[in-house]
Amino acid sequence: CEKRASAADESAPENTAAVFDSALAKGYSIELDMQRTADDHLVFVHDPTVGRTTYGSGKIAPICYMI
Repeated sequence: CEKRASAADESAPENTAAVFDSALAKGYSIELDMQRTADDHLVFVHDPTVGRTTYGSGKIAPICYMI
């Protein structure tokens, strides 16, 4: 049965270390989707674009990572 990472702990944001820790503590396995940004950073984002989880738009590959 597949569950989104946020289903493990409704108090933790989706795809964060907090929700991964919660899922593992409950005995769930996790799957990570890793993508590379234009400036060669690795990011864990399931969606092919950033529109659903950020205020930005577009595909991840041509975007530079900003801290």
